[in-house]
Amino acid sequence: PAHPLVVVSRCGQRDLVMLAAAKKKGGKGKGAPAKSKGGFGGFGASQPKTLSIPTLELSTGASMPALGFGTYQIGGDELRQALDYAIAIGYRSFDTARAYQNEAVVGAAIAASGVPREEFFVTSKLWGTDHGEDPARRAIEASLGELGMPYVDLMLLHGPDNVGSTPEEKVALRQQAWRVLEEYHDSGALRAIGVSNHEPRHIESLCAAGSRGVVPHMNQLEMQVANVALELGLFGCRHCHTAHTHHYSRSN
Repeated sequence: PAHPLVVVSRCGQRDLVMLAAAKKKGGKGKGAPAKSKGGFGGFGASQPKTLSIPTLELSTGASMPALGFGTYQIGGDELRQALDYAIAIGYRSFDTARAYQNEAVVGAAIAASGVPREEFFVTSKLWGTDHGEDPARRAIEASLGELGMPYVDLMLLHGPDNVGSTPEEKVALRQQAWRVLEEYHDSGALRAIGVSNHEPRHIESLCAAGSRGVVPHMNQLEMQVANVALELGLFGCRHCHTAHTHHYSRSN
């Protein structure tokens, strides 16, 4: 069967920022798309068309939109405007991280949207400095606090590297963080857990070290013309039974 993919796109991120800024300024901002006879930015007289985004079912039973909005390298008012506009046109999946330092902006936009929280799918990630039992606990609690939410739909280990001074220590810290993710998953605070940018050896190590038998529900990988990680994506499906591969692309 075809391997199911979920895409988090940053390719259109700057376009949404420009559109949001142009809408706020009446279409006259620097670099804003021109307002044509057909309406603002070609989307219509006052409101753009709403996106129709299909969903995929995770192994947890949760539904995740197949297209999400990434928030890397954007924050503050610029991000808030883009998020408001993204929500207005139908985005419901948003990808943030501890390292992005914008979880509070994402949470505030969702809270102010008027859309029920359960209609959103929020992904965040623990940075390498958060590996280890105590650091992982502190980071998860901090993320929940910044987002202003009782739960996160998907929490990932952002990458396999961490502050360990030896290969063995890096593995141990990574495994400790994974077991903490499992614990919070059991409590319901993390509805799904997974990894990002992990190679097969890293995933195998986590699958073997888990204390509750939870394998990653998602493996988030970068995929673009210059970086096609298809084999890595298929690894999770074949060996650890990871439900989905979560691909992200970036624009420079």
